[in-house]
Amino acid sequence: MSVTPMVRTQYWNLSTNTIRSGSTNHGESFTDVESGLLPLSRATESSLHSWGVADGLAVSAVVDTAGLTVAPGAALDSLGRIVALAAGGEAIVDPAVDPSQMVNVPTVSVGDTGLVVPTDSSGPGTFVLTVVFREVQDQGLLFNAPVLVHTPWLRLLVSSDVPDDGRVIVLATVTLGAGGVVTALDAGRRHLAGLPAGRLELRTPVVAASGVTQQEGAALSVPADGGLLLTARSGDADVSLLSVDAALASLSLLSGGGRVSVAVPGPAQTTLHVEGDPVHSGGAGGGFSFADRAVGSYVDVPGAGERWVWYASGGAARLWSGADVLSIDTVNRRLTLPPGGQLSVSVAGEPQRVVHVEGSEVHSGGPAGGFSFADRAVGTFVEFPSAGQRWVWYADGGSARLWSGRDLLTVTPSTNGGVEFGRPDAPATLSLFGSRIFDVGGGVLAIQSGGTVVSFNGGDAVGIGTQSPGGQLGVESAGTAISATNSQDGLFRSAVQASGMTGVLAQGRNTGVWAAGGSIGLVASGPTAGQFFGDVSITGTLHKGGGGFRIDHPLDPANAYLSHSFVESPEMLNVYRGTVTTDLDGDATVELPAYVEALNADVSYHLTVVGGASTVGVTRPLQGNSFSLHTDLPGAQVCWVVLGVRQDAWAQAHRIQVEEAKPDAARGRYVHPDLFGDGAAPVVVEPEHEALLAGRFPGED
Repeated sequence: MSVTPMVRTQYWNLSTNTIRSGSTNHGESFTDVESGLLPLSRATESSLHSWGVADGLAVSAVVDTAGLTVAPGAALDSLGRIVALAAGGEAIVDPAVDPSQMVNVPTVSVGDTGLVVPTDSSGPGTFVLTVVFREVQDQGLLFNAPVLVHTPWLRLLVSSDVPDDGRVIVLATVTLGAGGVVTALDAGRRHLAGLPAGRLELRTPVVAASGVTQQEGAALSVPADGGLLLTARSGDADVSLLSVDAALASLSLLSGGGRVSVAVPGPAQTTLHVEGDPVHSGGAGGGFSFADRAVGSYVDVPGAGERWVWYASGGAARLWSGADVLSIDTVNRRLTLPPGGQLSVSVAGEPQRVVHVEGSEVHSGGPAGGFSFADRAVGTFVEFPSAGQRWVWYADGGSARLWSGRDLLTVTPSTNGGVEFGRPDAPATLSLFGSRIFDVGGGVLAIQSGGTVVSFNGGDAVGIGTQSPGGQLGVESAGTAISATNSQDGLFRSAVQASGMTGVLAQGRNTGVWAAGGSIGLVASGPTAGQFFGDVSITGTLHKGGGGFRIDHPLDPANAYLSHSFVESPEMLNVYRGTVTTDLDGDATVELPAYVEALNADVSYHLTVVGGASTVGVTRPLQGNSFSLHTDLPGAQVCWVVLGVRQDAWAQAHRIQVEEAKPDAARGRYVHPDLFGDGAAPVVVEPEHEALLAGRFPGED
C-alpha cells in the first residue's frame, strides 16, 4: 500500500467562524465534503475494515540512544479516518501542542525513511508510541484559499492513559532509561488493521468463450454455526479443502477425499505423505490409529480388531485394539504378547501353540543361544533351577547339551560315525532296564546293576558303595568306609600313602579335605602349591611373599593375562574414596557408611581438586560418620581418600608384628631360599617337609 500527502481546501473562515466568501463561497461544496463525502468515506472504511496499522509505520531505535525512527506508512482509526505518514508530507512530534489548535502548529517534514520522534524530554519508564489523525491549517499559495494539511500526531504516552478503542493507535511499547535513551522496544499493544467479512473470495483470471475474465478460485468463510471453511472451485462445485468445527477443537482436510504431502518434492502417493522427518504424536493420548481396511467407519472401542493404535508407554511401544496385544521394550530388547497370546510364523491356518512355526527350523544362536522349556507342573520362570524346574537345550564345543542348573546330558558326534551320549566334563546318568550307568566325567564310569551281578573286564576301576572310586577300588559306606591306622612315627610313616599325578583326590558332601595337625594342618609344595576354584575363607592371618590378582586381559581375554599387585602396609588399613562437589560457599560434607567411625582409628585425609588449582582442606574431622571440607573456589570437584586403622576386636588382638627375629630352628634358613644362592635351606616345621620339598617321595632313594 502506498500513501501520499493529503490536502484539502479550508472552507471555514476561522476569523469570522463562517463559510469563506469569494469565488469559492459555495455552501453546497462545504456540505458535500464535510457532511457527505468525508462521513461516507469514513463510514465505509470503519465498516469494511477494523482499525489498526495497515502498512509500514515501522518503529526502530538504537539501543542506549535517544530518539525513535518511524517509517512512512498508514493506519486506520476506529472512526474510519486514514492516518498517513507520507514521504514529503508533514507530521507533529511535539507532545505539548494543544489538541484543538489548527494554526501556527509546529510540524516536521517526513523524509523517504520517515522521521525521528525525540525521547530526550521523557523521563525513565515504559511508554507507548502513538499516532492519531490530525489536520492543521496552512495558508497555501499567495492569494489562494488556505489549506488543511494532514499531519499525523506522534507522541509518547503512558500506556494506562491510552484506551484500546482505536481512536489513538499504538505503534510500539518503548522502555526509556535516564536521559530518554531507548533500552527496549516491544510490539505488545501494536494493533493491525483487518478486513472483517463473513466470506473472503479469492479470484483468478481465466480465458472464457466470451474473452478474458476472472472467476472464483477459492473462498474462506465462516459457516452459520461457527468455525472456519476453506473451499476451492472445481467446475461448478465447491470442494472443501479445510474446515474447523465451531468449538475450534477439530480440523478436517480434504473431507471429500484427496492427498496431503509434507516436504515431498513430487505428488503425494498416499492420503498423508511425509518425507524427511518422522510423523510425531505425543502427549497423554499420543499414538497412531489405523482401521481394518474392511471396516468403513471409525470404531472408538474396537472389540474385533476394527481399529488399531500404535502408542508408547512406560518405555515400550504397544499395539492396542481394545487391549494391548503386543509390546516391544527397546531397553531390554523384549517383545511381549499378553497372557494367552499366540505367535505364528509361516503358518497357513490358526497357530496351535503359543509359538507356531512352519516351513523352517526355529534358530537361536550367539553366546546365550538355546531353547528353554519349563516343567509343566511349574507355573513360573525359574532362572536357576535346582530340581528340574526349567531345562535348556543348547550347543557348545560341537556338542548338544541339556542343562538344568548344570549340564546333565551331552550328545556328541563320534569319530567312528556314531553318537556319544553323556557328559565329558561333569557327572551324567544313563538308565537301562533298571540298571544305571554313571559317567562322572574324565573317563570314570560307575555301574549299578538292576540285578545282583556287575561284571568288569580290563583295567576298570571298582567302586563299592560309590559311583566315583578314587582308584582301582573305591569304597563308600554310611559308616567308616575304609579304616587305616599307622601306629609308628617316623619319616614317611603314614596310615595312607598315595602317589601319582594326583596323590590324593577327595570329594565330600560337605568338606572335601579336612586336615589337622599339632603344628601344621596341611603342607603343599610345587610350582603351584595350591589352586582353588571358588572362594577361599581364612579365619586367621595369611602370611605371603607377595600377592595380587590375575584375570583374563580385558583387551585380549583369549590370549593374555592382566595382573596387579596388592597394596601392602605395616598397619591394618581401610581405604575409603569418592568425589564430592562443593557448594557456592566452597563447602561440602562427605557421608561415610555407618560403621566407619566404629571400625577405624587414626583417620587421615587426602584431598585433590579436579579441573583447576584450588586450596582445599578438612574443616570438620570425622564425626558422626561424616567429615566436612572447604575449597577457596565454589563448585569445585574434590577427589577424597580416607585411611583408617582397624580397631575391631580381632584386629586389636592380632596386630601385625612388622619386624621380628627368626626362631632358632629357622635361623640360617630362608622363606625363599632360591633367592639366596646355592645351599640356602628353606624354613620348614618338620624334617620330612624338607625331604618332600627336595622331591624325595616314599619308595625313592
